[in-house]
Amino acid sequence: MRADRRLWRITAHGSIMKSNHIQVKAPAIAKNNRGSEQSHTIHRESGEPQADINMVQLHGEIGSIPLLVEASGELQFRLVIRQAEGIRESVECVVTQPRMKRSGAALRVGTRVEIQGRLRRKFWRGASGLGSKTYVEVTSLARR
Repeated sequence: MRADRRLWRITAHGSIMKSNHIQVKAPAIAKNNRGSEQSHTIHRESGEPQADINMVQLHGEIGSIPLLVEASGELQFRLVIRQAEGIRESVECVVTQPRMKRSGAALRVGTRVEIQGRLRRKFWRGASGLGSKTYVEVTSLARR
């Protein structure tokens, strides 16, 4: 008889569902810096905590001239992804690693690339109020 390798998910309300992970609400003591409860993913068989995965892989074309921002030292560009239905989506990308900044600065608009990275969100407070920006922090960049 084959063992059930699926994991169980415990929702915030205590109901249980079969899933790939167990989602457990941490006790009230484990609060993040904003005062809300944190959740942890635990592997059913080992009982060990598992880190969540923040990994992005995109294929598309460079949609804006790569720009080196002197204040932060980041290389920024826009990646355009074409969907099968003719829809075009664009994503802001930021490169911080020196070697990739040099190769990324040589890219031209329309160049097909594959990127891997992490989804990030930056917040700031300005004269017009609170602002935010969602972008991909690039960890791997290759021409296609």
